[in-house]
Amino acid sequence: MVKKQEMTKIWIGDQFVPVTLVKVVPQEIVRYKTKEKDGYVAAVVGTEKKEVDAKKGKKIEYAMSAEFDVDEQFIGQHAIGSVLDQSLVEGVEKVSIMGYAIGKGFQGMVKKWHVKGMGATHGHKFTRTG
Repeated sequence: MVKKQEMTKIWIGDQFVPVTLVKVVPQEIVRYKTKEKDGYVAAVVGTEKKEVDAKKGKKIEYAMSAEFDVDEQFIGQHAIGSVLDQSLVEGVEKVSIMGYAIGKGFQGMVKKWHVKGMGATHGHKFTRTG
């Protein structure tokens, strides 16, 4: 997982090219999913570990967690609890990243499409409709 740092531009050849600078967030391997138990093999990783007081004692939570498909070689090299950091992407010049947008709910015409709406006087209450 990565966090977006900033947008900038760099010279490539004789032109500016827009680039996004990202930072690899340290991720801890929480557990592995196995073919016998879960039906597929994957690593579950979490970022920003924190301890939370629960009714039955301390509980560990992560700000964000995700699953990644892995092979048996990866499982042999990385134990549960080990931290994955920038060393995984050393020597990589270009990565493909997919981001998720948070939901915005129902917007309405004025906010979503900048429609002018109706006047706000003369006794009607539908000012933000088309």
